[in-house]
Amino acid sequence: MEELKGSPVTKNRARRLHSLRLIGSSFGCLVVIGITAFLSTFSGLSFLLPSFGASSVILFVIPASAYAQPRSIVGGHLLSSAIGLAVYFGLGTTWWSLSLSVGIAVAAMLLSKTLHPPAAADPLFFMMQGGLSWQMVMIPALVGSVLLVLFAFFYVNQVLKRPYPQYWL
Repeated sequence: MEELKGSPVTKNRARRLHSLRLIGSSFGCLVVIGITAFLSTFSGLSFLLPSFGASSVILFVIPASAYAQPRSIVGGHLLSSAIGLAVYFGLGTTWWSLSLSVGIAVAAMLLSKTLHPPAAADPLFFMMQGGLSWQMVMIPALVGSVLLVLFAFFYVNQVLKRPYPQYWL
């Protein structure tokens, strides 16, 4: 199928990526994960979730996206992580409970208007760890996602010179 001239796909492919944007966004991802990992090592508590890598891409590459707003990042990670742990305690870890936890997490994020696609991986992480406490949900999911948002607030506004956030709640 031939693409129409001027279509969004054609425009997107033709758009050149500004080198400062590439460096600035990549460096933002590097620094926020580095700070979070350092604080985890220094404190002895884990503030990182694997999905934070994907969250940082959304935060620093497309900060105006609805998925990058604080409500979506913090709420999406917290809600999805709690759902993963609840399903684990209720049903254990099976192929169907893993899939059920992701489906419930996506539905809950949609209903609460906190949709953040990387957070859909959180239930899988918590269920596959097995035997984690509710405190383990609060520390990486809540504290870690708040750290991401706070760093992005300063970095995106001051370094990338782009407005962030578009809204807080």
